[in-house]
Amino acid sequence: MAKKLTTKETRLTLIKYTADEIVKRSNSLEQTRKQIQLIEKTKKFFGLTSKDLNDISRILEFKILIGLISLDLTTSVRAYLKAEYQYEGQFFLRQFAVVINEGYKKIYNFKKSNPDGTAVSGNRAKSFWVKEIGSMVNERNNINLFNRYSELTKELDRYFELNFEGIKEKRDLSIHYDKDLLKVYEMIVNLNSESLIKKFIPFYEL
Repeated sequence: MAKKLTTKETRLTLIKYTADEIVKRSNSLEQTRKQIQLIEKTKKFFGLTSKDLNDISRILEFKILIGLISLDLTTSVRAYLKAEYQYEGQFFLRQFAVVINEGYKKIYNFKKSNPDGTAVSGNRAKSFWVKEIGSMVNERNNINLFNRYSELTKELDRYFELNFEGIKEKRDLSIHYDKDLLKVYEMIVNLNSESLIKKFIPFYEL
C-alpha cells in the first residue's frame, strides 16, 4: 500500500492544524446558522421580502457550504493522520478525492464538451458560484467586487486545470465501485498521500 506522510513533525503539525480548523469552522457554521434563522424570523415578523435580506441569506447559505466542505476535508485529513492500519489510512485518503470532487462540483460545477470539443456551460451556469454569487456581484455594479469575483473565478478554473487529473476516477471508484473490482482495489492500495495532500491544500486555501 502507499506510504503515509513520512515525517513525524509534519504529521503532528497537521494534526494540530486540523484540530484548530475544525473548532474554528464548527463555531463559524453555528454562528451562520443562527444568522440565517434570525433573518428568516425578521422577514416573517415584519412581513419583509427585501431583496437585500434574501441576498444575505443566500450568501450565508454559501458560507455554510464552504464551511461543510472545509470541515469534511480537515476531518478526513485528521482521521488519515491518526489511522492505525494501512487500509484505514487509505480509506480516508479516498475521502480527499470524494470531497474535493463533490465540493468543487457544488461550488462551481463542471463544463461539458460537445463531440467537436466546444464547451457547454449549462451545468456551470447553474452553479452556486455563477448563478447565485455571480448574479449578486453583477447587480451591484461595484468594480472592486467584480474584480475580486473575477480573480476567484480564474483561480477556480486554474485549480481544475492543474489538479483534477485522476480525481473524478478516484471519486467514482470510491462511491460506485466498479464491475472490475480489482481496478477498485488497485486504486485504493496505490493512493499516494503526498499527491492528494498537494491537491487538498490549494483547494482548501481557495
